[in-house]
Amino acid sequence: MDAAPAGETVGTPRESPRTRRRSARPRTGAEALSAATIEVRVFDTKRRPIHAARVHLRASGPHAAAVIELPFEVRVGAYTALGLPPGDYQIEAAAPGVEPEHRRITIGPGPVRERFVLGPPGLPFYFRGTTRIPFDPEPLRDLIAVGLRTGRTGQEEQDLMAKAGQLGLSPETVGADIQKDNVRVFRFVPDASDGARKVAAQTLDQDPAAKYAGAIVRIDDKSVSFLTREILVRFRPGVTASQIQALAHTLGLDSGRRVPWSPHIFLFEKPGAVGYELLDTLREIAGSGLAIYAEPNLVVTAVNMGVVTPTDYLWNAQTYLQTGGTGIGVDTAWHILQDQNAAKTFGSSDIVIAVMDEGVASTAATAQAPARALHPDLDGSVSSGDYKVSQFFDFNTLQADNSTPGLDSHGVLCAGVATALANNPVPNSAESEGIAGVAPNCRLMALHRPSPGHDVEYSQAYLWAAGFSPGLGWTGPAPPTKGADIISNSFLRFDDASGSMQSLYNTLTQQGRGGKGCVILFSAGNDSEDIHSVNPSVIYPNLIVVSATNTNDTWHAQSNYGAGVSICAPQGLMACDATGGNLANAPGSSSPTAPLIYSRSFGDTSASTALAAGVAALVLSACPDLTWDQVKKILEDTANPIDKAGGAYYDNNGDYSNKYGYGRIDAAAAVQKAVDYCSQSDTTPPGTVTNLQIKDAKILKREIGPIHPPPDPDDRCGTVPPPRPPLGSKRRKAALKRRSPH
Repeated sequence: MDAAPAGETVGTPRESPRTRRRSARPRTGAEALSAATIEVRVFDTKRRPIHAARVHLRASGPHAAAVIELPFEVRVGAYTALGLPPGDYQIEAAAPGVEPEHRRITIGPGPVRERFVLGPPGLPFYFRGTTRIPFDPEPLRDLIAVGLRTGRTGQEEQDLMAKAGQLGLSPETVGADIQKDNVRVFRFVPDASDGARKVAAQTLDQDPAAKYAGAIVRIDDKSVSFLTREILVRFRPGVTASQIQALAHTLGLDSGRRVPWSPHIFLFEKPGAVGYELLDTLREIAGSGLAIYAEPNLVVTAVNMGVVTPTDYLWNAQTYLQTGGTGIGVDTAWHILQDQNAAKTFGSSDIVIAVMDEGVASTAATAQAPARALHPDLDGSVSSGDYKVSQFFDFNTLQADNSTPGLDSHGVLCAGVATALANNPVPNSAESEGIAGVAPNCRLMALHRPSPGHDVEYSQAYLWAAGFSPGLGWTGPAPPTKGADIISNSFLRFDDASGSMQSLYNTLTQQGRGGKGCVILFSAGNDSEDIHSVNPSVIYPNLIVVSATNTNDTWHAQSNYGAGVSICAPQGLMACDATGGNLANAPGSSSPTAPLIYSRSFGDTSASTALAAGVAALVLSACPDLTWDQVKKILEDTANPIDKAGGAYYDNNGDYSNKYGYGRIDAAAAVQKAVDYCSQSDTTPPGTVTNLQIKDAKILKREIGPIHPPPDPDDRCGTVPPPRPPLGSKRRKAALKRRSPH
């Protein structure tokens, strides 16, 4: 296939007829509840959409003869089919000039999204879950990446650089985000032998300053993905321990360890395998018939969301939180909570928001005193008398603080938007400090994410934050007794979501919060691109994906978009910052000596996601018995579908946009819906169907039954349980818009 110019799609849309068109008529009632939809997106190795592909399904079982060809739907940006009966299918994607791919999938009630990446025949490939990712090794073969250990000394890093030079390697210039995530890239001399390359890679992998080293499978100016010695294998149900050990022995693997978030996934190490030879092992496992998938424990460096020039000032400048105009009604949401319980006016102190980021600058924890936040708007107590920060933790140093020198202020910015204290006094002054976060009385879990981190390290971090043991020889402290209710992620990892990470999200949403599920939010990203192309790791139904708007309800041009975005939220917000931070340009009081420790306009989807996390915390404050999917549905059902003319809304009711999701978040309407739901749940006999539980049977993605989690979250073979029933209409929104806080 000839390469398309940068930024263009490959091929043209082809409206092909279906062999069997199952969506000729809308389904309603019980028929609709059992029917399914599927969206399939096909990309080339440069992550450009292929619109001239042929995608078809072949049913297994009694319908095995039926072949369903999926036409390309331009407005969805995917090959689609509606009204499919649940069951097992074989799906294949093919296009001119590239190698076709097929896989087995299971379709249940509700929407199913599949992704294919197709490349020219003969390319090497790795797996992310069941998605095969081909890549061109030629521009990468001479490169090797090294993830550095946090806490290394400057001398240790210098020694590693000197050792690399002695091995014939030269440092490669990479983007600032890659270096910031503690990864260095080196280049071999072109005529280096395979043996010399392997010795050099193994030497760097064992260096005291390194966590791991490995061959690169993808790199750009923002991020790099590289192999480690480790692989993750999800075995099919029924595979025995003896079969697993025999396979491991045959392939030269260690005995393996079961991961704590899934009974069917094992972590193996192949000693000395730091190059592409690891991919041969993965292919052999995939061909053994014992595994659903085998994937590398891939290191994918993270990228923080960007920022913009600030313009406004403190609470009076926080018009985006206020009722009226284009504000999201947080002040009205606080009033609703005050009516419910005065102690919860600014959110419940029982709700914990974890900000998984680059930490929230703190003092160092000692045996005599725990860490304290350095920023005054995060250093105080909530209504219960507890300290604002429920837990500091650094997943790099395994210390209960965020005191690493030179810590980036991005985590402080996100934490301030979500949960900065309200009405906290400035010392020796009649004024109150700085800004108010969306959920000022909720507690904060301040986390420094792995940097760099592979899939297992991120999984361990999320498990620990949710209050579960990370397992796999974890050497850090025990997880917090009270795990996070909300996990906010204002960063992205430029690669497909691995099957292991998807299982991890299943575990968090099915077992977190005592079985009600953690609410997990991710930024859509800031590339002005479709998330399916540039940020596929967030495309998973158990996540809430947030795109960005401007504070005047217009589209933020830098935001990513695409089917899978849940909601949008404003960016360009007032936020906490560190003294001397990149955006610190506003004081927290009128004192002429007040330090500049606030940003006037923290921007892009980082800010939007932190704001949405705060609103989710207010929703749980109003009704803590809500499950994760009910919180997601409340946020979607009460969102304001802004920009109807330019948003290209679609679906049967015309209520979904690839840019805005279900609309701009509405804090007041969402909190009122949560209050209504809890009130009705308290007075409704079990088994009664109410108007808060069932809407109308028009949109298949909304017509789903209650969750009945299987004993093993992975029994669904990569699928996720359908969301719980919808929680009602938008009937209160107009009234809430007119309501003024007291």
